[in-house]
Amino acid sequence: MRIFLYALIAGTFSISSLAQTSTDIGVWLDHLPYSNMVDVHAVGDVIYCATEQGLFIYDHDDKSIERLSKVNGLNDVGLTCIAWSDKYKTLMIGYENGNIDLVTGTTVKNVPDIRQAGNYTGLKRINRITINNDEAFICTEFGIVTYDLSRDIIKETFIIGDQGNIVGVNDVALANDSIYAATNNGLLVANVNLPLIFFKNWKPDPRFTSRITHVENFNNRVVVNTTAPSPAFDSLFYREGGIWKLITQIPDSAVNLDVRSSGGQLSIANGSSARTYDAAFNNVLNVQTGVLVAQGISKKSADQLLLKAASVGRTLDFYWVASNDGLFISIRYDGKNSYQENVTPNSPISKSVLKMYHDDNRLFIAPGGISEVYSPIFNNDGFYELEEYQWTNYPNSGFNNYKDIVDFITDPLDPTHYYASSYGTGILEFKNNQFVQLINSTSTNGAFPFITNSTEHRVGGMSMDSEGNIWFTNSKTDKPLGVIRTDGTVQSYSLGSVANSSVEIKNILYTSQNQVWIQTKSNGIVVVNVEEGKLTPARLGQSEGTGNLPTERVLTFVEDMDGEVWIGTDEGLAVLYSPQNIFDAERNFDAQIIVIDEDGDGNGERVLGTEQINDIEVDGSNKKWFATANSGVFYTSENGKVQIYNFNTKNSPLPSNNVLDIEIDQITGMVYFATDQGVVSFQGGATRGVDTHTDVFAYPNPVTPDYTGPILIRGLVTNAQVKITDIEGNIVFETIAEGGQAIWSGKSFSGVPVTSGVYLA
Repeated sequence: MRIFLYALIAGTFSISSLAQTSTDIGVWLDHLPYSNMVDVHAVGDVIYCATEQGLFIYDHDDKSIERLSKVNGLNDVGLTCIAWSDKYKTLMIGYENGNIDLVTGTTVKNVPDIRQAGNYTGLKRINRITINNDEAFICTEFGIVTYDLSRDIIKETFIIGDQGNIVGVNDVALANDSIYAATNNGLLVANVNLPLIFFKNWKPDPRFTSRITHVENFNNRVVVNTTAPSPAFDSLFYREGGIWKLITQIPDSAVNLDVRSSGGQLSIANGSSARTYDAAFNNVLNVQTGVLVAQGISKKSADQLLLKAASVGRTLDFYWVASNDGLFISIRYDGKNSYQENVTPNSPISKSVLKMYHDDNRLFIAPGGISEVYSPIFNNDGFYELEEYQWTNYPNSGFNNYKDIVDFITDPLDPTHYYASSYGTGILEFKNNQFVQLINSTSTNGAFPFITNSTEHRVGGMSMDSEGNIWFTNSKTDKPLGVIRTDGTVQSYSLGSVANSSVEIKNILYTSQNQVWIQTKSNGIVVVNVEEGKLTPARLGQSEGTGNLPTERVLTFVEDMDGEVWIGTDEGLAVLYSPQNIFDAERNFDAQIIVIDEDGDGNGERVLGTEQINDIEVDGSNKKWFATANSGVFYTSENGKVQIYNFNTKNSPLPSNNVLDIEIDQITGMVYFATDQGVVSFQGGATRGVDTHTDVFAYPNPVTPDYTGPILIRGLVTNAQVKITDIEGNIVFETIAEGGQAIWSGKSFSGVPVTSGVYLA
């Protein structure tokens, strides 16, 4: 098979455009949610919008949106607040774990001092940041930390509780010569001319002894938001003439989620409205949740409105409303007529992920619905789909409000036809992204049984055999294994004592050996041999001769390209090299633990040790990806003994070391990692190979003189040997394909870029 490489500098190829393809092997992409906002700040026409997992920057002038996350600049996830320094043109970002980032132009500087401090474990959350000239006052659960912006250093730490004890500080405001701290124990006040590091200089205001959530300098008047024991309401007071006065124009609220002085106005948000007041406390804007629902915001988000800032234009008044459905802009013409619009970057609606499924065309994400004890959690997020770089969120209102979507599978003959399993309801059938029907006991005349003494179906997983039949689990029933035949009929099977109605089951795998592997909660693995319609079950356990598993709490399993089954447990990895022996009484089938014994003394180390392995995936070159609960992601050689990568939060954009699931686009090699903080992806180098060279192509084409990335040759036979020659037949480079893809740097064996010309592969 020859491919003509017509080159300008490093060999060029002819190729059509490729969807969802990256030539940059090793590039990371961000698939984090950007709708659940926690803070917003307006700087002219530029709006900085903080969400839990990242930041997006909206330019109201040109309507552009820029994203900033751990993938492309930020140093953490779990954003809690932002603050702007106009003097230094710097955005300050606070995180849940005490981390801080400073964003100035295109530069991000990390300030990890609070996060890395040995004291105050569990109390480092950044609640609020108030910037005054050169100094930033950082409010935490242990006190106040000041940061000197002129020198870029942490300056002082104030522990201001009674007798120098720790107290959580929610907000800080400066007015005249005083600094006010809203704490969990009331309002504390200090003279800024005194050493603030001494707790005795902080005096409690006798008027407020319960929790203060917000304090603001509003037109040189101090405004505080007080809370009282349930079921009392939050109230707002302002200080004038040395006296605290209740703001009667602002109605009490069960919870004021935010109080903010901005643009000469006071903005307040609670669970039902976002309101703005002028200097005389006259209401100038009132955005009700019902109005936002009419504008397209979901009811869930509307009930949790956050108004974080307001910016007043010359001819129009712009109000920025941060919510769980992104940024809402309320625009008032002449202070009277108004309209609202929504600005939300395209992304999944939530960080919740239980399982992912890629069908070679698109990625489905099931947000979850199974607790640690294998019961429903009543997740209402519906599901999300990524296709051609575009996310589509499908709320469960589109399919009768069914909850807890946990898995997907696509019809191989019709990609517009797919199924989603609901842990509690049954199996949902879709066509052209429209809900068709619910497959349950009622629709199958009892062929798909309910849980004993219930009307639930706990379908934890689905897997397809070579004929297109869809096998599924149906936990806690007398017939826990089911199948949807290609003609649409449903059958269910008893598995006897190995998996009866008292056994919780979840994931399922149909292997090339015509075996069905079923995950149990704590009873090892159930393996069912399927032969000419006859099903024979067996159980793999921890004892020798019955499976030799590291533990009977198995979390995942996968069949590799050699027919071996790799098993992940909460205590490490094992491999069953001969699954065909399970039903042969005369042969051993115990799983083996992979050990690396470099010196041959018999005391080697187990691959992955006793890591909790949440998922295992096999790429196109038969190499293995492992998702762990505590150490991120591992990528190894085919036999697992050579570690190629270990991605974690310290050395990669991975947002969390708790990786729940991995999914691979076998066509492009993109690897998706689902964590408890959302999804990111990594452009891997391996793709699925084929039995014969089909549609072989190279990318990019042409290779321009300024191109420095890899040249990809795809559509190859699995692990093909590839030689690159010049037009005269001289070999300049050779390699082995990673699955169905070969990678060439455009350089010769000696590492020198080849000259311009025509090359053959």
